[in-house]
Amino acid sequence: MNAKIFNVRGQLYAEVEQRSYVRKDGTQASLIVLRSHCSDCGAPFLVTSPWDPEGGILANYLNRRCALHKASGKPVKTHCLWGKPVDLAALTAPLGQGE
Repeated sequence: MNAKIFNVRGQLYAEVEQRSYVRKDGTQASLIVLRSHCSDCGAPFLVTSPWDPEGGILANYLNRRCALHKASGKPVKTHCLWGKPVDLAALTAPLGQGE
């Protein structure tokens, strides 16, 4: 699988899939499902974001931590994986693997 890799504020996110959905107002929109590693513990997790094929992902809305370490509004000062090799194969594994 040739997944797109995004580097957002120093954290890597790999595209898992894109989904379309219908908003409450009836318009079509797109979502992108991304896999990354928690900045606190390094565990892989999935995040869903609005996706604009022309403008890309909305980076301000991406979680940087897994559900266990969720901390809305708390900035990531240091990522536990910074300076260490990241397993891109696990990051880009098909949905259902690598979580």
